[in-house]
Amino acid sequence: MTPAVHTAKVRERGTDAFTLIEMMIVVAIIGILAALAITKYAAMLERSREAATKDSVLAIRTAVSVYASARDGTFPDSLETGAGSDFSNYLEAIPPVKATHAGIGAGTSESPSGTIVTYTTNEVISAVGAGWRYNRVSGRVFINSSATDSKGMPYSTYGY
Repeated sequence: MTPAVHTAKVRERGTDAFTLIEMMIVVAIIGILAALAITKYAAMLERSREAATKDSVLAIRTAVSVYASARDGTFPDSLETGAGSDFSNYLEAIPPVKATHAGIGAGTSESPSGTIVTYTTNEVISAVGAGWRYNRVSGRVFINSSATDSKGMPYSTYGY
């Protein structure tokens, strides 16, 4: 075999495979698409947590309203749902705030997530808190946090 013939066979065999540059471009494109998908997925997940939180505040508020209707307009002093509690007849358990504040995970100091109920006679929220806030006078229930949701609205506006 002459060297010229051998070189031609190598080139012919090499055209059937991808080059390293082509493979690196494909990997880079896949990485960019994955980064975009993960960002969109995280935002969608937070929006679903916010929707679940809105449903939870509605469930608590409905239970408070039914309690008040059964007791001639008197709102419960406590939202405790343990054994022996009057309110446990209207709500089995306090659902957690599932919203975690746009862009951060649960458990951080800015996250409103949790089941803690803060009792108050006013509706002013001036700091980042966690859990629920319950006004014993008006019967209003809302998220005890001034942190903002994925649309920039304070969580405290979720209350009824």
